[in-house]
Amino acid sequence: MAMLNFTDTGGLFDNFEVNREPIWPRFKWLIAQSAAWHVVVITCVLLIPPVRNALSIAMILSGGRFVDKPYNKTEIGDEADITELTLEKFHYPEGYFAMDQQGMPNPTPQFLGSSFTPRSFKPVPVYSPSPTLSPTATPSPAIAASKLPDATAKPSGTPKAADDKAAEKAQQRLESASKATGIELPQEGEVNKKPFKDLAAYATDLKNQGKLDFEKPFEVSIDTELNKEGKLINPKVTKKTGDPNLVDLSTRLVEAMNDSGILFYLKKINEDKPGTKVTFTIKHDGKEVIATVESEVASVVSARQLSNAFSLMLDVGADSRKGKDEEILLRSTTVSPDGKNVIFKLNMAHQDVVDVVKRGMEPSPTASP
Repeated sequence: MAMLNFTDTGGLFDNFEVNREPIWPRFKWLIAQSAAWHVVVITCVLLIPPVRNALSIAMILSGGRFVDKPYNKTEIGDEADITELTLEKFHYPEGYFAMDQQGMPNPTPQFLGSSFTPRSFKPVPVYSPSPTLSPTATPSPAIAASKLPDATAKPSGTPKAADDKAAEKAQQRLESASKATGIELPQEGEVNKKPFKDLAAYATDLKNQGKLDFEKPFEVSIDTELNKEGKLINPKVTKKTGDPNLVDLSTRLVEAMNDSGILFYLKKINEDKPGTKVTFTIKHDGKEVIATVESEVASVVSARQLSNAFSLMLDVGADSRKGKDEEILLRSTTVSPDGKNVIFKLNMAHQDVVDVVKRGMEPSPTASP
């Protein structure tokens, strides 16, 4: 139960000053780190082609500070053969039933005479009521005499002060959750946005060529190991089905996430079981978008404890983004133990994801806090 030791901060607050400027603007996106991969997968896979510029991908992740520097690109190997999928209904080939119909005489229609004489009916007159005037609603004297609210009245209170107070409270919850779970927050500048910019340029080029269709089904699975920094080691595609362009884009997405450092939260899993294997799966069947991360930990107890820890971080993240699209994504994500495995899963209807993406693409004078 060492990770629940509230007195051991691991040096996190050694350089903390009481009246220091709040660090929330720099770390506000980190409150959702346990679900970061899922949020990125679902949002980026659908956002990348229509983004107005490369930085639009990072907007869904944070308003914090990134670095933009060269990096060594991850290369994911391929051990799977792609299988084509389709959503079209099955049709028999033309002429399939022609052989069964050959040699069969066409029946000659015969009409039997009949002495039946149809009976005529006298039409029944349709009753048309004469129109009448409906009574006109009039306000009661008490309502009519009441004074309407002044449209120019200023709201009470200061929204900015309320927002600052909410941000401070969310920061306190973040710090408490970090100490309780042992999930460290990365240092400023640890996340590199350049891999996402490169991925955006590549995906936008595919879109301009008309090679991307997000209505098509696809699925891709990637198996990998972790090092002590939470980085992927020897990742390989073990399964791929459906549209090859979407499979390729999803693979490049995982590469970019590894290169950017956004998978830092996997360090906690590697600490529990060094070198553990992790399986990433991204799937779209035309109706739902599903993203999962599954990893084996040291024991059943560890799986249960880590699931609870990540669930707490999810809850903190969702509360801090209340009323925003990130809240929808985070509340659609679950973390659960399965034996010695920890499973992150995001499951959303395709149209719900599209709606989130469209709202994120709407022009806004200022970035979302």
